[in-house]
Amino acid sequence: MDEATGEYSVAVADAYAGQGIGSEIMRQLLDAAHGHHLKRIVRQVLSENDGMVVTMDVLGFSVSMTDDPEIMDLSLRL
Repeated sequence: MDEATGEYSVAVADAYAGQGIGSEIMRQLLDAAHGHHLKRIVRQVLSENDGMVVTMDVLGFSVSMTDDPEIMDLSLRL
């Protein structure tokens, strides 16, 4: 990974899932990434995490499968 790429991870407790917390964290993270002049954001997500996969799609992330069918790679060019 190069200096212009940021990698992140987010966890939201099951009791709070579906309340928009992950989406708000993503919006703030993207604002910070722009402020730090990053060119790309990457992360991995479990394939079963439908809510996060949909959120990432709405935000414009591209999705690709990994060798592990339970894990997806997501990336967004800024």
